[in-house]
Amino acid sequence: MTAYADTTQGDLATSKPRISIDKYTLVAVTLIAVLTLVYVIPALLYYLTFSVATADHWAHVKFAYEFLEAGRPRSAHFLYQLTYLGAANVLPWANPPTLILILNTLFNLGMAYLVYGLLARTFGNPRSFIASVGLAGLAVSAIIAGPINIASQIFEPSGLWEHSYLRYNNMHSPTYLMLKPAAFALWLMILRVWRPRYGVVSNIWIIATAALVVLCGFVKPNYLFALVPGLGLIAAYALLRRRPDWINWRLLIGVGLVGSLTLAAQYAMGSLLYDPADAVQIVFEPLGLFTAWGVVDDWFWARIFLSVAFPVAVYVVYFREARSNVPLNFAWLFFLVAFAQGVFLLEAGDRSGHGNFIWGSMICLFILFVTSLLFFLKRSVSFTNGIRFRLGVGSVFLLIVLALQVASGIDRVVRFMSEFTAWANL
Repeated sequence: MTAYADTTQGDLATSKPRISIDKYTLVAVTLIAVLTLVYVIPALLYYLTFSVATADHWAHVKFAYEFLEAGRPRSAHFLYQLTYLGAANVLPWANPPTLILILNTLFNLGMAYLVYGLLARTFGNPRSFIASVGLAGLAVSAIIAGPINIASQIFEPSGLWEHSYLRYNNMHSPTYLMLKPAAFALWLMILRVWRPRYGVVSNIWIIATAALVVLCGFVKPNYLFALVPGLGLIAAYALLRRRPDWINWRLLIGVGLVGSLTLAAQYAMGSLLYDPADAVQIVFEPLGLFTAWGVVDDWFWARIFLSVAFPVAVYVVYFREARSNVPLNFAWLFFLVAFAQGVFLLEAGDRSGHGNFIWGSMICLFILFVTSLLFFLKRSVSFTNGIRFRLGVGSVFLLIVLALQVASGIDRVVRFMSEFTAWANL
């Protein structure tokens, strides 16, 4: 961040067109629901059947019923288990696979509708059928898109295509899927820490943001691992520039304090819930997790680059604007903090392959991807009357990269379906 105030308009800004309900909005909302179901259900069926061993869904169902029987959670982040038990109580007719499908479909729908809401506030409500289709397609594309892995036979070790990239479109963890919409909403609220762009915040905003911090922490704490030190770096930057007036200090300190206390409470809970022999031991070991997964080879950094290709390309093409855009730089900061944790920190012992320190980079990369997408669209597309493009060489290049990431996400679903179908026909 090199400027005092970000003068660009539209990228997660506060002054947006109002969202209203009309026939074109209903078309978009309905299309999002249909496309999300088409994407989500095959992936979940794959993980609930063919790939049970690599998925966390059944493990968390087990944890939920152990929670119910023992009266205490199995882990310190237990909100998914509570949500599952609540859903089982409300829907007594639903068996565990049905509940898993319902809950995780709702999480994905919530995320898609959040992205659509941002698009509608940025560009206004669609005023034609084709604009409705375009906005709906972009909203769903945001949850489908993933690392560019079309040439997977070159870049991926055999049998490890799930672990070879930073898969921010991951579907095998229910806590990650539940965290995505909560963390994204928290990200939007945290942006107001930058006072020159967003102004002074109210007490209600601070309280609501703090509540969302606690919610995210007890769903899956990884986003807080990036958020708390990231906010510290933002504060340090403002102080080094001798501009403390750039920061909404009540919001930053409040969120930082609540986030730190939430993590501390979870650590204390973990020491009580876990057997001392199973206590988590964190060690500094560069690339330790990826080594445990067996994916550190000559193509390792190529796969990392292909995971962040679109955000990198957006920043390079629009460098002059990007370097002073507050949301984009904040998103990059949080991602780099989270990625550094995943690269350098490792849980020692039997948990070395669990990958718990990499989840933060995945959620932060997802937020970075969506932020980069909105930044790009604002400068290249109009949805006022239909869809109009303002294309140059750079924007065409970015469209190609974006298409490759969306195609990679679709390719992933095709893999799910082919492997599930082969399994079902045995």
